[in-house]
Amino acid sequence: MSAQRRWTLAALLVVIAGTIAVAPVAPAVLATDTSSPAPDDAADPTPVGSSADADPVLAATVLDDDGGGALAETTVVAELDGPTDAVELATTDAAGTASVPVPEPGTYTVTVTAKDGATVTERVDIAARESEAEATFEVESAATGAIDALVTDDTGEPLPDGTWVTVTGDDAFGPDRTGLVGADGSVSIDGVKPGTYDLRALTGNGTETETTTVTVAANETVVTEFTTNSSDSEIPDDRGEDVDELRFRSEAVDDDVVVYGDVEGDIVLAGDTRIDGDVLIAGDVGGDVVVRGAATVDRILVGGDVRGDIALRGSGTTEAVAVDSAETLTVRGNAAVDGSVEAADIGDVTVAGSGSIGELAVENTASRIELTGGSTVGTVTGGAELETFEAHGGATVDGPVSFATAATVQLAGGATVGGDLVGDAVTQTFAVPDRLIEGDISIDDLPSGA
Repeated sequence: MSAQRRWTLAALLVVIAGTIAVAPVAPAVLATDTSSPAPDDAADPTPVGSSADADPVLAATVLDDDGGGALAETTVVAELDGPTDAVELATTDAAGTASVPVPEPGTYTVTVTAKDGATVTERVDIAARESEAEATFEVESAATGAIDALVTDDTGEPLPDGTWVTVTGDDAFGPDRTGLVGADGSVSIDGVKPGTYDLRALTGNGTETETTTVTVAANETVVTEFTTNSSDSEIPDDRGEDVDELRFRSEAVDDDVVVYGDVEGDIVLAGDTRIDGDVLIAGDVGGDVVVRGAATVDRILVGGDVRGDIALRGSGTTEAVAVDSAETLTVRGNAAVDGSVEAADIGDVTVAGSGSIGELAVENTASRIELTGGSTVGTVTGGAELETFEAHGGATVDGPVSFATAATVQLAGGATVGGDLVGDAVTQTFAVPDRLIEGDISIDDLPSGA
C-alpha cells in the first residue's frame, strides 16, 4: 500500500475548524443518490493506467446523528485508506452530498469529519475508473463534556441568581460561552471538547475572576469554582480594550471597575458615587482623574501614566492611588487618601485645606510637594530627585520626610514634621527651623549658610 496524500489530514482540519482529533467510530449505513464531477487537481500524481482515464469519484452524502438530517453546504474532510491513501477537502451541496476524488479503484476505509469534529468511518468499494460510487455517512458528534462552575464574589458569596457570566479561555477552548447563574450560584457550560483549559469568568458588570485550570473529560461534568478578584487585586493585563472615558455621578457600584486598556479621556467620580471596589486601569489615562463631592472608591490603580491631573476635592475619598506618572496631584478641602499615593514620577503635589494623605511615596522624580493650611500627611518619600518640598500654614507631617536630593526644603508658619527629616543633599535652599522638626535632621550635604 502506498501512502501518497494530496494534503495532510492535520492541515485540512485546521482549514475547516482548527485542529480536530479524528478517531474511528462505529459506522451507520443508509443509501442516497447524488453526484458531482471530480475537481481537476493539477498537483495530483499521474493515476495508474492510461492518462486518459478519469479518476473515480465517491458521492458521499453526509447526515447528522440527530434525526439523520443532511449536513448541507458544509466543509468536510474525507480521509481515504486504501490502495492509495488520500485526504480530501470537500463541500456538501444542498442535499448534503460532496464529490470526493478517489486515486484509483479498490476498497477504501473512508473517514469523514465534519466541522464540529463529528466523525464516522465506512468501507467503500470503488469498482473501476470513470465510475462513481455512492455512500452515506451518518456522523456521530464528537463526545464533549460540561463545566458546572460556582461563581463567587470577593467575599466568597455566590453571585445572585440571574447574573450573566461569560466563560473565556485560550484558543483551544474556542469561542467564549455565556450563561446565567442559577439559584445555587453556579453556571453550566455544555458542549466543551475534552482537554485542559485555563479559564476565567467575566460577570455582567465587567468584573473578572481569577484564572482557574479546568480539565474536561468526554461525557462528564467537571465541577469547579471561579473566584472574583478581591478588592486587593492588582492591575490587569493590557489587552488593548480602550474606552473613551469613565464618569459616575451619584452611582452605586458593588464591585471593581476594570478597563483592560487605556482610558482616552477623563475618569470622574462625582456626587454621592460609591464604588465598593477598585478602579483598575491596565493602560494610560489620557485626561484627568477626579474624585469630588462625596464620592468614594476603594483604590485607583493605573498601570500606565495619567497624562492630566489627579484631583480629590470636597469630601471625596479613596484608600489608595497608584500610577506610573501624573502631571499633578491635588488633595484639598476635606478630601482624603486614607492609605498611600504611589508614583514613579510626578509633577506638582498639593495637599491643602483639611486634605490628607496617609503615605506619599515618589520613586524617582517630583517637581514640587507643597503642604498648606491644616492638611495632614502621614509620611513623605520624595524620591531620587525632588525640586521643592514646602510645608506652611499649620500643615503637619505625622512621620518622617525623606528624599535623596532636593533643590529646596522649607518649613514655615507653624508647619511641623513629627518624625525625622532625612536626605542626601539639599542643593539650593534649606529653611527649616529646628523647632518645627520633632525628630532629627539628618542631611549629609546642605547649601552654604544653612
